[in-house]
Amino acid sequence: MKIKKKSIVILHYSLSNSEGKLLETTHNGPPAQFVCGTGLFMPGFEDELIGLKAGDKKTIIIGPEKGYGMVNENLVLKVHRSELPEVDIKVGGTLWRESSNGDKIPFKINGFLDDWVFLDGNHPWAGYELHYHVTILSVIDNGDLNIRVT
Repeated sequence: MKIKKKSIVILHYSLSNSEGKLLETTHNGPPAQFVCGTGLFMPGFEDELIGLKAGDKKTIIIGPEKGYGMVNENLVLKVHRSELPEVDIKVGGTLWRESSNGDKIPFKINGFLDDWVFLDGNHPWAGYELHYHVTILSVIDNGDLNIRVT
């Protein structure tokens, strides 16, 4: 059976950036299981799976424009320490800040200089070309399991 929208897909993958740095993998644990076309993965990735079947292997390359976007310099901030909550701030940690429309955005703490804290609200993989190496383990017709996708 070939993958189509609403198929249940079970696969292993490794994800690396264009320099070959491993970002994520399922090979050290259980495989990923999802209904194709529901948005668990980015649409460009799921679209590339259509037509594959169990046993197939494929490398899928997703550019930043179809992945996590380009780095938005407006989300790279230099904030005075007095403007931040009184919590323990550590490099590599996360602070949540409210956007102008009230959404909470996670910002990674990249560093300090005197009383200034450097924050980045971009997704960690923004600006990267993403290389997925997938192995399809199983494809199940969604109709066989009576799972409704909305």
